[in-house]
Amino acid sequence: MSDGTITINHMVMPLIITIFLSAILAVAGISKLTSLDHVLSALAQFKLPDFLRNRAVAIAISGVEIVLATVLLISRAQVLSYALIATALVFTAYFIAVFRVIRDSDGAQCGCFGKLSTMPIGPLMLIRNGIYVATAIFGVILVGNTDTSAVLTFLTLSTSQWFALLGAVLVIAGAVLTLAPALTGASEPETTDDELGDYLEVPIPYGELETEDGESVALRDLPRQKPQLLIFSLPDCISCLVVLSEIEEWIERFTGVVEIKVVFLKPADIAFQHYPNFKNQGIVLFDTKHQVFRLLRMRKVPSAVLFGTNGLISGGPATGDEAVKEFIDDVTAELEEAGLL
Repeated sequence: MSDGTITINHMVMPLIITIFLSAILAVAGISKLTSLDHVLSALAQFKLPDFLRNRAVAIAISGVEIVLATVLLISRAQVLSYALIATALVFTAYFIAVFRVIRDSDGAQCGCFGKLSTMPIGPLMLIRNGIYVATAIFGVILVGNTDTSAVLTFLTLSTSQWFALLGAVLVIAGAVLTLAPALTGASEPETTDDELGDYLEVPIPYGELETEDGESVALRDLPRQKPQLLIFSLPDCISCLVVLSEIEEWIERFTGVVEIKVVFLKPADIAFQHYPNFKNQGIVLFDTKHQVFRLLRMRKVPSAVLFGTNGLISGGPATGDEAVKEFIDDVTAELEEAGLL
């Protein structure tokens, strides 16, 4: 009985670790490869040198993850150990990058990690990457001189080993399904309903933004004449650039009906370095202390919210470049239905 248990653990645990890490790397690599703009925004958020913020680097990162995922599955013995060491180094690099962002964090997160991840940059992401590093190191210790690959091990498991593997998978799956919503904030709505009319309106909170001239303006004073659609952004966020590239068309579309303002979470000098054409146009406000950003319970940028002239939040917040565009399309549809456009 004891020998059987040792055999099960010796074969199944390395298998679980390699399959787990391979799956993480494969999903991450493919997700990055299909959403390179998000990766570019992440590179900016990590404050990497300019020569590393390009599509070639983004593709290379995705490629490394996919190659490592494949090698973990098909390798044996020393090659598998080297692959696990390389995996640990990759996750260590991510750990350090996330730590630097948290250390220098000014409270805003950039929605830059692909469409499959909702976890913002923060302590939980740091812990998650730390677990990945520890898992890879543990794998190196367990694998030792394993003379078969994960794929071959998978195909030659005995009945008892299958049950051991299935039990481990069920425990991991149960933990992920239980904890994921709480850890990622997925249970909190980040976008509006398809119809703005279904949105439960709440009062505009008390808070202030700054104009280009450094003057303070109360949130509740903004929509005195017209509804205000505020788009919260970071100057160096690629996802924000995707949204703000269309702002002139939106301003023209809503002329006389809804005013659109960009709210930068960085000071004016930094914002206008990236968007010099926005200067002196009357479309920019600032929330450098992120007071309003937090009041509206925003977690990432870009995010958009609509203030009504009745003193209520009429829609939003919508978070992410695609969600913001859909939100503005919803506003357009509502105004067209009301005959205002």
